[in-house]
Parts: sequence; structure tokens; C-alpha cells
Amino acid sequence: MSLSFRRTRTALAAAATAVALLPTAADAATTPPVTLGSVRCVAGGILQAYPPSVMRPVGASVDFRNPEIVKWSPDLQVARNGRWVNYDTSRPFYMAFTSSYGYFQTAYMPSAWTSTTTNASMTFVPFNGLAAGRYRIRNWLYWDKLGKTFYANGGTCRFV
Repeated sequence: MSLSFRRTRTALAAAATAVALLPTAADAATTPPVTLGSVRCVAGGILQAYPPSVMRPVGASVDFRNPEIVKWSPDLQVARNGRWVNYDTSRPFYMAFTSSYGYFQTAYMPSAWTSTTTNASMTFVPFNGLAAGRYRIRNWLYWDKLGKTFYANGGTCRFV
């Protein structure tokens, strides 16, 4: 077997493996539309993770009279030896009501998002006292109608 043929065969096998690891069209079609929230890096090792700005409903006949519950939880990860590893996974899920018109919010709440443990309204989740390093948010996203949790990697901060 020639060297050129072995390289071609190896390259084809690698390409086939890469394609096999991609999500299928069916998976992509079942993931509801979401726009992740931002991450704010504040001097002194403070990272502020903001909830998703958009989490579209998946249920039928969803409006402000019949909203859908969505949930979000941020995990903090740190870069170590070229890999992202969990650093702080202690934050609870936060909840909001969404419809085809957007999040439900009243004049008495500064944010559409509330804690599922305390029921307190929140605008961002702080991670304080971080040492020098690179950090990112892993967003856990839950749609009540689907009963499934998804994750998406979010913004990063670098502290020196």
C-alpha cells in the first residue's frame, strides 16, 4: 500500500468520524431558538453572567395568558491544561415565563428571571473572587414543555 493511499484513507476516516459527531438535522430542529446572555468581566476577579435575552417557546398556543416556563443555570468553568473544567456549579436554576411575544415581566420586577429557590428577581449571576485565569460560562437551558435540558457554552473572561 502506498504512503499516499494510506494518508488518503486516514483522512477519509477522520472526516467520516467528524461528520458522525456533528448533530443531526433532527437534533438541530428540536433545539428551541435561544440567544445567550452576555458575560461582563469586572476588575477584581468578578464575572457577571447574564441570563439569555431570548428563549422562544416550543408549545402551541403560547401567549401571555398561557406562557411557557423556561429555566437557565450558569456553571463557571476554568481553563486548565488546555481544557475547560468545572469550577463553580453551585448556582440554582432561574425561571422565566416566555411566549411568542417575549418574556413576561411586570413593573415590580427588575428582571423577567427569578430564582427557583428564593423567588427573588435577578438581572445577573455574580461569580466573585476569581483568581488569575480564563473562565467561561456553560449555560444550562431547560424548556418545561420539552422536559429536556440543553447546554451551550457562553462568554469568557480573562483575569490577570
